[in-house]
Amino acid sequence: MEAVQPVSVISLREWKKRSSVFHARRPKNPTKIDEAAFTKALAWGEKQLGKPYDLHFKWSDNSLYCSELVWKIYKKSTGIALCQPKSFESYFLEDETVREVIRQRYGDLDKLPRKEPVVAPSDLAASPLLIEVPRR
Repeated sequence: MEAVQPVSVISLREWKKRSSVFHARRPKNPTKIDEAAFTKALAWGEKQLGKPYDLHFKWSDNSLYCSELVWKIYKKSTGIALCQPKSFESYFLEDETVREVIRQRYGDLDKLPRKEPVVAPSDLAASPLLIEVPRR
């Protein structure tokens, strides 16, 4: 499952075709991922199918972005937060590439909801609860 336009199911094989570089992580301690958690994850995930991609990174379930989908599906199924959501203002916003994305999505830096909770891919990657899956 991935949060694209719209949230949809994709096979790992198809997903891997998009890039020659990717990193896969898994829970360091998978004991919380029992059959009940897996069933909850599937049920919640199925309810998200067809929802639009969230271009504005809002912390709601009306639309979803990639890291938010991963974070919420894990939290709702196991009760564990893979990382703490941060506010926009806690990220380095001075980079010109970042500013350009903000201009494209919000029109201006002043319109960015600086207190909005967000989870970035880098936050998930840095989670001490996850470990890198070795490549074969």
